[in-house]
Amino acid sequence: MPTIDELKNAYSKLSNSRLAGLLNDIQTLSLEAQQVLKDEVEKRNLESNGINITNSKEVNFANSSARISKRFINYFLDFFAIIIVNLIVFIFSSALSNIISTVLGLVCIFGFPIFNFIYLEGKYGKTIGKFITKTTVYKSDNSKITYSDAAMRTLLRIIPFDGFFLLTDEGLTLHDRFTNTYVKED
Repeated sequence: MPTIDELKNAYSKLSNSRLAGLLNDIQTLSLEAQQVLKDEVEKRNLESNGINITNSKEVNFANSSARISKRFINYFLDFFAIIIVNLIVFIFSSALSNIISTVLGLVCIFGFPIFNFIYLEGKYGKTIGKFITKTTVYKSDNSKITYSDAAMRTLLRIIPFDGFFLLTDEGLTLHDRFTNTYVKED
């Protein structure tokens, strides 16, 4: 994948008509390439052929977010992984003393979601569900999320109606909106 500087250099060398042609196929380009193309068109003060060109560095979520179906699959897979891990710990800890069994259960109940939603998402931008469905979380400026972003997303997931916000035009949950993040298909 070319760097931003390589894209800027390549687009700066294109003729105005070639840039206009790329605008017609803008949705096929990566988000970075789309933004560099928009910047070059704005720099040259070209007509956008009816395509909305703005100065915003923010992502157009309607065109870049993962499909709602994948978001629901992510949720199901993450929830299923938590249940399976807890079930395995419960089965194996039943042979242990009550205190050890209780401690293992508590570590698993709280530890695995922290591992899945904070560590994995903070480090890779992916939970177990997102690894399987090939989706990744990004900040609205297309940068990688931080551990604190992942922690805040995790806390906001506790809100019972969080997922219903996926049904809005932008397709963003509350935990996306409050942390300025979105889920993109790889």
